[in-house]
Amino acid sequence: YESIKDCDLFIAECSTPSHGVGMELQMGQENNIPVIVLVKEEIENFEKSTMIMGLPNLKTIIRYKDYDDLYEKLNEELSAS
Repeated sequence: YESIKDCDLFIAECSTPSHGVGMELQMGQENNIPVIVLVKEEIENFEKSTMIMGLPNLKTIIRYKDYDDLYEKLNEELSAS
């Protein structure tokens, strides 16, 4: 909890459902920490996740196909901030 509470930005990989990541996202929300969510491109219907899409602190969702693509998109997003 302390690690998340002390963050300036929380980046969550959400391609696979996980109660732990959901709890961490909730902690981020409670502490008003901006969140970037990472999701593999092949995951269908992710945008139907009301828990994630309803986060008031959600900054963006990055869909990626492989690690090189992820690195490029994440670097672009962080550079724009």
